[in-house]
Amino acid sequence: MDSSNAYIFTTSLAPLEQVNLSSGTVTYLVSDLLGSVRGTVNSSGALTGTPLTTRGATPERQAA
Repeated sequence: MDSSNAYIFTTSLAPLEQVNLSSGTVTYLVSDLLGSVRGTVNSSGALTGTPLTTRGATPERQAA
C-alpha cells in the first residue's frame, strides 16, 4: 500500500491488482516471468498502459 493505492499480491513477485484508494478503481497489472510489470489493463479488459523503454530502463507509463 502507498499513499494513493493498495496492491493485491498472489504468489508471484509482482502485484496482480492495483486499487485506487480514492476512487476504488481497479487496475490489473500484467507481468512477465521475471515479475516485471509489462502493462496495465482496466476492468473492461482494455490495455491502459505499457512500459516506456529508455536506455535499458523501463519506467512505467500509465494512461490517464
